[in-house]
Amino acid sequence: MDQTEAILARFREWVATWNEGGLEHAPAIWHEDIVWVEPPGFPDAGTRRGRDACVARMRERFALLGEVKVELLGAEVRGHRLFVEAVVSGEGAASGVPALEESAGA
Repeated sequence: MDQTEAILARFREWVATWNEGGLEHAPAIWHEDIVWVEPPGFPDAGTRRGRDACVARMRERFALLGEVKVELLGAEVRGHRLFVEAVVSGEGAASGVPALEESAGA
């Protein structure tokens, strides 16, 4: 397995682990220096740095959204970056209204 295949395989494992346990599994799969950049349209959008800050932010988000699943649509390695297209889905914790977000990022 070359480096590109290894990176893609690891990311697919990350998605599977997330979908099994969500935020509770984040500390096991997120690097301590993770950087989370939210799209500009998100309320209070910003950049969070570090595992603890990212887990705290996701707890805020999931208090409203409930359990979240990730569907990987595509992934490509270019140089030292991984570009991902995914659909993140959940439903309102109180309302039960479905929510979908398709995004792409590096």
